Amino acid sequence: MVKSTDSSGSFYESVVETETFSEDAYSGTFVATTHTASPWSKKHQHAGPACALLVRALEQLAIPTPDAITNRIAVDILDPIPLGAIAVTAQVVQEGHFASLVEAELFRAGYPDPIMRVSAWRTRRVPLAAEVADGGRAEVPPTGSKTKPPSTWVKGYGRAMRWRAATGTLGGHGRTTVWAKPKVNLVDGEAATGMALVALVAGATSTLSSLTDPDESVFVSTDLSLHALREPAGKALWITAESFVDADGVGVATSTIGDSLGSLAVGNQALFLAERSEIRF
Repeated sequence: MVKSTDSSGSFYESVVETETFSEDAYSGTFVATTHTASPWSKKHQHAGPACALLVRALEQLAIPTPDAITNRIAVDILDPIPLGAIAVTAQVVQEGHFASLVEAELFRAGYPDPIMRVSAWRTRRVPLAAEVADGGRAEVPPTGSKTKPPSTWVKGYGRAMRWRAATGTLGGHGRTTVWAKPKVNLVDGEAATGMALVALVAGATSTLSSLTDPDESVFVSTDLSLHALREPAGKALWITAESFVDADGVGVATSTIGDSLGSLAVGNQALFLAERSEIRF
């Protein structure tokens, strides 16, 4: 747990959490603040903070896998995620010496059905000789210039992050590379770190490379998949995002995420096109 002195707020306020993380199950209740709001809705959360919160929960579970890294994250977004009171649970699905499978779910407080589910493999790390290891890392992009979120992004996630555009435009059309760093903590005085930070940034893959005018239509994401080589170094990450769409309105958003050392993870999101009048947010 990394404490921060940032007094500007947090994505979530903790109401109650289980007394210890040293077991194979976890539960907690939180209040999602306005910092979590989607760029397209003041009433619903962006997926990035919610993904980060669930990764935070599942990474605290006790597993027998030594020196584990969360190297695969699969997120399913089952329903729009509201602001306000939410509940989180996490559990160990399969224990193993080489890898353990864990999962976490997010609920509207007081409701039995999950609205987001995250499954992850936590895999043992074994140091390799330098001549054997090959990370295939992409080059680090330039730091770029400080960039304000587009006017179409309402206050929330988009404005709770510091963005620096390296190539392309923030929220523009096509391939975009930006540096991102949260202005606020993830939970109360605790900053987002490790794979929770990666999830926080990767959740913006389709947002950053949107192909439509959000006032008319939106590409809605139903999932996020992440595969990682390592955990990030530092608090700022870069992400190169690009979206593709077929004539039938079905799309895919892809991303490469990295830090000052190079690339460290790849992400994908499935998309579908919806007119603003068709959706509930």
